[in-house]
Amino acid sequence: MLYQSGKGVEQDHAAACLWFQKAAEQGIAGSQYELALSYDLGRGIRQDYERARHWYEQSAEQGNHLAQNNLGMIHHHGKGTTRDYVQAIKWYRLSAEQGNASAQNNIGVLYAFGSGVSEDLVTAYAWCLLAKTNGNKNDRFMKFLEKKISTPQIVSAQMLSFKLSAELQPEP
Repeated sequence: MLYQSGKGVEQDHAAACLWFQKAAEQGIAGSQYELALSYDLGRGIRQDYERARHWYEQSAEQGNHLAQNNLGMIHHHGKGTTRDYVQAIKWYRLSAEQGNASAQNNIGVLYAFGSGVSEDLVTAYAWCLLAKTNGNKNDRFMKFLEKKISTPQIVSAQMLSFKLSAELQPEP
């Protein structure tokens, strides 16, 4: 991480990738995620979506919510694999359940366009509202949805958002 951020050493993405690889191979979820992200972005290493997907999977299966969200995006957009909305929603949901606002917003997008789920603008708005409540900056998409739904639908979405929030609360 020091090489990645350039803290205490000269920033060197390639060196960071070498250390991420060593730790990823030892099963360290955070390093698997960072290595996947490096492959995904082509940062310090040649861009390779298939390898990115592999390392996101390794990290996501250990419960890393960032990897779960990014793996959802890999499947959503078909980067390094066949587009698969069912897998996208699965990984987004696992991430969303851990409070990942980006994943919550991504679920809203899938519902808005009926990608892998039935199109449902109320559910889409509810997920996006939950995401916004949790810090996602999705104002443009929210405004897009607001032009497509009525005020009573917005009220229904707000109620659904509260319900989703309660369902996603971790047990004590």
